[in-house]
Amino acid sequence: MRKSSILFKTAMHEAAHFVLNNYLVPNNVIDRITIIKVKNSLGTVRGEDISGYERISSSLISKEISILYAGYMAEVYLCNQKKKIARLHACGDLEQIKYWTKQTGFIGERKKNFRFKARLRSKKLVLKFKSQIYTLASQLMIKKVITGEEALLIILTSKGEREAVIALEQYRLLAYSSI
Repeated sequence: MRKSSILFKTAMHEAAHFVLNNYLVPNNVIDRITIIKVKNSLGTVRGEDISGYERISSSLISKEISILYAGYMAEVYLCNQKKKIARLHACGDLEQIKYWTKQTGFIGERKKNFRFKARLRSKKLVLKFKSQIYTLASQLMIKKVITGEEALLIILTSKGEREAVIALEQYRLLAYSSI
């Protein structure tokens, strides 16, 4: 497989994480997105770590799992990657999904159903926001590293300039209030 093909799939994977995070948990500020290899991962989306929170609702865990599935879904449904290969690329995300599912305390069918619903939501949202994912991934291919603010502006300008400016101001307020 050519390096550019791997980079594009990585860019799509990371862009999908960002876009779904922005939609499902908009107050979770993302620092940056990169397709530069970091340790064992081909790319990263860095934001707030919620694992240290005392109590996390099953609703937030479900959203977190949907965001983690987003990279895999983008590779399979937008890049036409075989599921087996996409699972290898998303192995870190899949490990985190196991961790978060464990945090719910659900067992058996309830646990399977919980993960299934999160995976289904992820697939629907990746397909719904595919143009934003493609746009962000294209910019990642050019720049390699994009700040969260830049990424937000990239995906929001497709919605209209006025909405983008308002959303960007809200994002900045959140970012500066968390310092």
